[in-house]
Amino acid sequence: MNKYIVKHRDWSIWILMEKDLNRYIDKVDIINIIELKYPKNEITGSNLYWYEYTKWKVDVVIPTRDLKSTFSSFEWIISDTVNLRVIERIFNKENGWFAAACNYWANINKSNSEFIIFINDDVKLFKWDIELMLKEFEDSSVGLVWAKCSETEWWVNGSLMAIRREIFERIWWFDEDYFFMWEDNDICENITRRWWNIAISWALATHEWKDSVNTEWEIWKQNYFKWKKIFEDKWKDDNRIIATMIVWDENGRYLKDSIWYLKKSFVDKIIIVCDWSNFETMAELDELKDEKTKIYYHDKRLFWEKENILRERTTSYAISQNPHWIIPLDADEILDPELKLENVLWLLNENIWIDFRIAHYWWDKEKVRIDWAFWNQFNIRLFKYIPEYWYKFYDRNIHCWSAPVYCYENRIITDYILHHYWYVNKEDIKIKSERQKKYDSEMSKENPDFYKRYETEPELITFNKELFLKKCKT
Repeated sequence: MNKYIVKHRDWSIWILMEKDLNRYIDKVDIINIIELKYPKNEITGSNLYWYEYTKWKVDVVIPTRDLKSTFSSFEWIISDTVNLRVIERIFNKENGWFAAACNYWANINKSNSEFIIFINDDVKLFKWDIELMLKEFEDSSVGLVWAKCSETEWWVNGSLMAIRREIFERIWWFDEDYFFMWEDNDICENITRRWWNIAISWALATHEWKDSVNTEWEIWKQNYFKWKKIFEDKWKDDNRIIATMIVWDENGRYLKDSIWYLKKSFVDKIIIVCDWSNFETMAELDELKDEKTKIYYHDKRLFWEKENILRERTTSYAISQNPHWIIPLDADEILDPELKLENVLWLLNENIWIDFRIAHYWWDKEKVRIDWAFWNQFNIRLFKYIPEYWYKFYDRNIHCWSAPVYCYENRIITDYILHHYWYVNKEDIKIKSERQKKYDSEMSKENPDFYKRYETEPELITFNKELFLKKCKT
């Protein structure tokens, strides 16, 4: 059945089934109608590590500055299916505000509750409110639910909202770039742009707003428009380029060089996923943290077990930053320094995905390998994010490639170079060879000649782009 994009009262985007369109027609202005030709990513019922959620179980998360009174106000909701999590927190720039507290207590990838409800400590709930909010999720297209007390003239506020845990974990929680306010609007944009519905329940909860808008609290007055600008800059229709990088145990290698290149380049945000990285790698990353870099930590290794799941989730984190284009790089790669923003915009206006020729540096940071298995390789390192397309990767445990399946039709190879440095160290060559033999023992997921030539004498030249391209094209 077809789905359509409609706009509800100039503040919320909804996806409606065709059969439902008529009953909403008096409440909406149709701004665009698109028949979806590709399926959205369906709910699987399990987390990143395949642990199934307990159906209809809910974690209720309440950040507060007064643990005792807040707990006593909400303890009546505790039951076999409702787990109350009240966190006492001093809200400041060091600890973070509402978003940081909610994220901390949501237990990403650890709790097995199917839903999460976030509540401000000045909200009053009736006995049946939680039941009414969860009832909206009987519609499998609903990703997030508000109560009437959440609704405002500019959208909603985060005083009371329920969300499917699986979606919350795909988005990777609230964006902590917002210190106070607008993180709730941000998560709504993330929900609707991924083709999930938002519903307003009949819950009768009330919100006192004692520390916020109606009292003109000083923090609100000083910072409302500051964070509003962050929200508008992020979600405006712009040429945002997001780089992604999956990091394993990369300490002492090329990680800093790769990230420093990206920091100085034209990308708007760098998404780094630590795939159960060691302490030394995370220490290197801590030195590189800044406003341009967002780091996500996984506590179970997926790369050599379910690489496609890891890449899909990494792409999902990038989607949370509203990309128009995505650059997937490994931690031992640097894009051609000749690639500038104007080149990227021209390439992606002409095509949807771009292949780069790979220069494999071997035993030396100046020399590249050019015998057959190594000099004629290329891979996608730049692609356009198309919301209507399904961002699934090839279902392999390794070599599922670096871009979604839709990017591998009519590939465009450019003369820009991808500089790959893993083979500079002889010990690293041995490590990679052993890993690939272990996880691809039948040599079916990569050119067998590529594996065999790890142990042969390489043909090397000092890198020169003109000579390298000439060799590639002969």
